Amino acid sequence: MEPYKLLTIPYLNLVHVDHIIKKLNINISTQQKIIGIMFYILNNLELRGGHTCFELKKAKEEFQKYDDLKENELDTMLRQLDNLFILKIKIK
Repeated sequence: MEPYKLLTIPYLNLVHVDHIIKKLNINISTQQKIIGIMFYILNNLELRGGHTCFELKKAKEEFQKYDDLKENELDTMLRQLDNLFILKIKIK
């Protein structure tokens, strides 16, 4: 079960889906939660910016608004999910 797929329904947002998950007492893994939140954030950034390329820093800042996962834990998980998220590191 992937409750965060409910975010594809117009007018449902992350707060609504989290409320549904809690009310129905659905157990989700940390990985499921990260994927759901990141897809929600990236979709919103895409709608606002008109493109699909974002600084990872911005996505992580947005993530922190919805979950208190430590940044290094989020980095580790995102790197493990490289089949879902393409991360490019800009070297200065």
